[in-house]
Amino acid sequence: MEINITIFIQAFNFFIAYLLFKHLFFKPTIVYLQNKKMAQNNIKEGITNQQLLLEKKIEKKKDEWKKCQTYFRKNSPQEKPAQLVHIEEIKKEPEIAEVSQKEIDRFSEHMKKVIIERVQSVRK
Repeated sequence: MEINITIFIQAFNFFIAYLLFKHLFFKPTIVYLQNKKMAQNNIKEGITNQQLLLEKKIEKKKDEWKKCQTYFRKNSPQEKPAQLVHIEEIKKEPEIAEVSQKEIDRFSEHMKKVIIERVQSVRK
């Protein structure tokens, strides 16, 4: 096996080419890929933060909605059961002609009182 000077020259040329590739091609490529990965991680982190913020806002809205529901259940005017029975009896009647004028007047007075009561409770 003969070793020529050309083998050493080829090894030296390969080493020079490796150094040039390392500094001129590999290093900028690695920096670019790291920057790109960092940007992707920042975007993913931003999305995660926005999702958490959105979930918190949804929970807050649900809590506010429950509070509103309980408030309106508690503060809405309540009708008396006897009045409800009277209204149900009128609903069961098949024709309006069968209801006397006295019943219609009584029902309209009752509805007038209920509406006034509700309007006053809303104003408060």
